[in-house]
Amino acid sequence: MTAFQDGSDPLRQGQTLLSIGRVLRDRGDHSGAASALEQALALATRHHLRRLEGDVRNALAPVYHQTGSTGRALKELHLSLDIRRDLADPAAQASTMNNLGALYTDLGDYARALDYHLSALRLLDPSGPDRTAARCRANVGRLYMLLGQPQAGEPHYREALKAFQALGDLHGEAMMTANLSETLTRLGDAPAALHFAQRALAAAEQFGFVQIRTLALTALGEVHVVLGDAPAAQVAFEQALGAARTEHDTDAQIQALLDLAGVHGSLGRPDLAAAEYDEALTVALCSGRKPAQLRVLERRAAFDAQQGQHAAAYAHLTTARELDGQIRSEQNERQLRNVELQYELDLARQKAEVDRALKDAALIAQADAEAQVQDRTRELERLALYDALTGLPNRVLFRDRLTVTLAQAASISGQVAVGVLDLDRFKNINDTLGHTAGDELLASVAARLCEVLPASTTVARMGGDEFLLIVPGAGHADLEQTAWLVTSAFTAPFVLHGQTVVVRPSLGFAVSPDHACEPDGLLRRADLAMYEAKRDRLEFAVFRDALEPAPSSTLTLEAALHGALARQELELHYQPLFRTSDRVMIAKEALLRWRHPELGLISPAQFIPLAEESGLIVAIGTWVLQQACRQAATWPGVRVAVNISARQFSRPDFLAVVERALACSGLEPARLEIELTESMLMRSPDAAAELLRSLKALGIRIAIDDFGTGYSSLAYLKRFPLDTLKVDQSFVRDIAQASQDTAIVTTIIHMAHALGLEVTGEGVETEEQWAFLRDHACDSVQGYLLGRPAPE
Repeated sequence: MTAFQDGSDPLRQGQTLLSIGRVLRDRGDHSGAASALEQALALATRHHLRRLEGDVRNALAPVYHQTGSTGRALKELHLSLDIRRDLADPAAQASTMNNLGALYTDLGDYARALDYHLSALRLLDPSGPDRTAARCRANVGRLYMLLGQPQAGEPHYREALKAFQALGDLHGEAMMTANLSETLTRLGDAPAALHFAQRALAAAEQFGFVQIRTLALTALGEVHVVLGDAPAAQVAFEQALGAARTEHDTDAQIQALLDLAGVHGSLGRPDLAAAEYDEALTVALCSGRKPAQLRVLERRAAFDAQQGQHAAAYAHLTTARELDGQIRSEQNERQLRNVELQYELDLARQKAEVDRALKDAALIAQADAEAQVQDRTRELERLALYDALTGLPNRVLFRDRLTVTLAQAASISGQVAVGVLDLDRFKNINDTLGHTAGDELLASVAARLCEVLPASTTVARMGGDEFLLIVPGAGHADLEQTAWLVTSAFTAPFVLHGQTVVVRPSLGFAVSPDHACEPDGLLRRADLAMYEAKRDRLEFAVFRDALEPAPSSTLTLEAALHGALARQELELHYQPLFRTSDRVMIAKEALLRWRHPELGLISPAQFIPLAEESGLIVAIGTWVLQQACRQAATWPGVRVAVNISARQFSRPDFLAVVERALACSGLEPARLEIELTESMLMRSPDAAAELLRSLKALGIRIAIDDFGTGYSSLAYLKRFPLDTLKVDQSFVRDIAQASQDTAIVTTIIHMAHALGLEVTGEGVETEEQWAFLRDHACDSVQGYLLGRPAPE
């Protein structure tokens, strides 16, 4: 789907999208990068921009590889290589070949990776220093080392070193110096290896190259081992271990521990050597890397045998043999997958060749003949991002796409229109023909909208009978044409269960940046326009300021909220949490309520957003934390869970506020659970992780509330010290009916348990929901079935 509809130069549009995709990829935003690059690819193929197509496919491949679609990545790289060969661009071909070599290196196919890097090297100009050629030579040297051929790798490392020196690339020069030291050690030239190791270490310390410092220290220790200077080797390996721990470099930690164990064994310190072997095995097990575990086990078995501990040596060798069998089995599976991937790649290349032949022969004029390969996205992602009934993007994916589209439009001062579409009298169809007919109508409407609207327009289903549109590049003048296309989808009647039904839509639009610049504001204003169209029976309506509701009630409520805390109008209600297996209460969640003297009990949905916007949430949140801790201190052995707002969490004194609440109440820290949302952690992950570690150091439990409604993943949450995931009630609601939510909740439970996290199911209202969560080992539940919020 393209992000431009203003008739401007497609080459410039594609290059802009390519640049955006590369920036997002480098930031680690693979979803956003894929969206931008796929739009650029659609432009390039539609307008036959071959050079741009080759560049985009080359940039897309690393994104697909990082998200687990290795087969798709290989396909994109080979198609990019074909295009660049057609264009006779040696430098571009070499870039793609380098990427292919890197991908096959990750797959463990070192021989094929070496072929691609050598082919790339032959395409580059050897007459002068070239950064791409230098990196290519470095990759060739590394692969020869991995293949156990240091004598073949040495000249390539030396040539790469000369090139980096000529380019003034200090980092590359230091890296090649360290690699040369390792290579020369293996070749038996210890004096030269010592020289290069010292040079690499000096450069790393001078310029702050942390990773190279670890590599240089390891190389230096290995040289001292060869020279028989065990004390010097011990010092180098200890420093390498410290650097590896600081950088959380698992491979370097394991290597340093093994090296240290070998040195201590030679120095007659078997106790230290045994402890280091044990720590190396622990690190390898935690990393999940079986080859590293095998290497440690084999070294430990040899050490045990040397110490005369033959039973221990036998046990370690037995474990190593079992692990070796698993590794070989997995290697065989990978080889089978590689054969399958190669087969798919050959098919894709043949299809691309056929497409080009058809275009060259002018057998097709305007048809878009790009091969459509079915996305092999993980099943959980598909369920979480697409509506099961219509196949359209759901609210989560819609919001993600809208955010990306708005950012792209802002970068070129463009416009984006958002539409909200509602079906008139849809309830009558459900009531008279049944819900099956209603579902059939929704699916038909989705299909017709996708058929009449251009591919650049995103069509999504919000829920019920409400559909959403993103129209990139559309301003006010374009809305009438879009509305006409939408209306044309409803011209012909629908046939549902033999009944002919005429359906009319109500359609409202809002335009960025005129009406709002962020997703929520645009959706709200488009919704207001839709209701005007429905009320006045208009073909469509565009937002205008007069549609905004009068602010007086909101302002009055906000003014009253300013004094609510002082007037003691706020109160806490507590909803219990129960252990799923036996329904024993284990905790209570503190929920804020406002009892207004005139309006009565006001919903948190009304006043919490006002408190957030006005900043009152900080003072209110502190009061909630203090009150909840005081109340919980009177309970026998039951935890209290307290929700924390984003403003509270981001304040520098938040930790001190929590410590004061615990000190004043006398509540044990282990009985306080802080509930946060995914989005709060994702705003500043490093700062959030540091604060959470400080809270955990006090003994406080950490829970993620409403899990599944944000944009994070369980894999990403591994970096945070969490205790519990609370599955949002929107996923729990239909779990007993074999819906897509069943697969989502089951997967979350299994993955959370694999990460050592507990799981709480929210919004449990029926016995069937409780039974499902119990049978799938959900740790605790919360909901109206077992207990409603109530004051103490």
